[in-house]
Amino acid sequence: VDPELMKKMGKDIAEHYKVGQAYTVEKDYGRTLTVASAEVLAEADTVEGLPKGQRLIAVRLESNQVDSIDYDSYENAPVDDFYISYDGSFRSEVGTYQFDKGGYDDLIGNRQSISPYDFMGSGAHAGYVFFFVPKEAENIAFFYSIADTDSGEIQKYVSVPLHLDVTE
Repeated sequence: VDPELMKKMGKDIAEHYKVGQAYTVEKDYGRTLTVASAEVLAEADTVEGLPKGQRLIAVRLESNQVDSIDYDSYENAPVDDFYISYDGSFRSEVGTYQFDKGGYDDLIGNRQSISPYDFMGSGAHAGYVFFFVPKEAENIAFFYSIADTDSGEIQKYVSVPLHLDVTE
């Protein structure tokens, strides 16, 4: 992730939404994406094997029911990438394979991951993306990019500020 580009995008063309507010990511079929919730799964330095000084964050995403499309309807997914921002920095999501090899099933629980490709198919979709964020981070927001489904070119970024609570 190019931080300078993301800063420019975040200031110049980002649309700002709230947790629970649906955003239309694709107009032809009416696909929406909602950041439903965000939670801290592990506080910094409480789980052996996770990066030092980092909290593990889970962001739940949901999309509406769309029945008239299939994976061949688009050349490219309408959602391109997921990021977390904090204090002027940006990070990409943590792949769940990193948790699979570490034996962190209890930490992740039944939270199924979701990817941009899930938004290419019919039906409603829900799942989680995971991030490591420094324990002292403030001004945390979830960002995702909206892409043209023909060219794949990024059209805009959407920002959703997050309020994080520790899970019990």
